[in-house]
Amino acid sequence: MKNIKRILTSLSYYFAIIAALILSSCKSGFKDQPQTFFKITKGPQDGERIYSKNVAFEWQASVNKAEYRYRMIRYDENNSPQNYIEMTPWDNKTGILFENIDEGKYRFYVEARYNAWSGSDMRTFVVDAMKGPAVAFFKSNTTAKLGEETTISIWIEDVDSFAVAIFEIYFDYTTIEFLGANSGSLIAKAGVISHILPNFKDENNNALSQANQTGKISVALAILKGDRTNSPFMIAGSGKIIDLKFKPFTKPVNYERIEFLKAELRKLNGNLIVATAIDGKITIE
Repeated sequence: MKNIKRILTSLSYYFAIIAALILSSCKSGFKDQPQTFFKITKGPQDGERIYSKNVAFEWQASVNKAEYRYRMIRYDENNSPQNYIEMTPWDNKTGILFENIDEGKYRFYVEARYNAWSGSDMRTFVVDAMKGPAVAFFKSNTTAKLGEETTISIWIEDVDSFAVAIFEIYFDYTTIEFLGANSGSLIAKAGVISHILPNFKDENNNALSQANQTGKISVALAILKGDRTNSPFMIAGSGKIIDLKFKPFTKPVNYERIEFLKAELRKLNGNLIVATAIDGKITIE
């Protein structure tokens, strides 16, 4: 009988030690529960549609002195993910405000680390802030690298069936070289054939050199015909209609503006579509 009591007493002692270790592990944090190590505390909810071009996020880890980094992707017209904000270096910032971001669906990722611990969180959201019909530059805030080619697209928003688009665009020709223009992704998605005038690839045409001497790009897009059965001779909706190619060759003191001097959208019958024109900004690194 005494031996049984002694065994029971020993078992109780060991069970108490095990319980204390489990409790201590739960209190100390995240090796057993890594999912609670880190989370986004402020920002759009997952799947939320927001009606502002400014989006703020804040995040928090459960330990002090953690480091963080983030990136953001945007889904294009084919729902393919594209880098919108490249992954940032590690630092101790616990929030970010994105200003004047473009229309579309996004996924924001943020990661945390501290010694051997790590965590991550993400949110998917949709920006639906622009009221159409409108014409804008995509990206509205473009970051271009010195000496490297970059694309700035002409974007239409909620436009009802245009057949011709005519633009005059100003850029700073003392810091940026204009390389040419191609039709945008919305043209291919709509299944139509388009034509861009002038032909900047024609060596006998001085339109390209003239643009780089004056800082003024004159370009027109005409919808010629459909390349699919029953395709219309018009474009409707939202997306990129013209891609403009640039290459920065000098870094300015401040950011550069890219501006619409003229933006006309016309229907097949020639009627003008009244659309708001929204200028953009270029930062050269």
